[in-house]
Amino acid sequence: MAEYPPQMPSIHPPANRLGEQLRKLLLPTLLIHGENDRIVPAQSARTLAQQLPRAELHVLPGLGHVPIVTAPIEVAALINEFGTRLSLGV
Repeated sequence: MAEYPPQMPSIHPPANRLGEQLRKLLLPTLLIHGENDRIVPAQSARTLAQQLPRAELHVLPGLGHVPIVTAPIEVAALINEFGTRLSLGV
């Protein structure tokens, strides 16, 4: 008898292949992280940035888990600058 509910196949690669998959992602990627994030440590963002070939990481001092809420002007400026550089091909 078939199990219920049916098990869906995972769309995520096994953890040991994640870094391999990230290194293939060649899109420019902006990472913005709070230095004092107690939910996802800033080191996680640093590790992710190392695995993404075109990553640009900004660790914002004194901020926690949601920098877009606690420093919206600073985050918006980073996003704007990133978009401008991309549009200019810099």
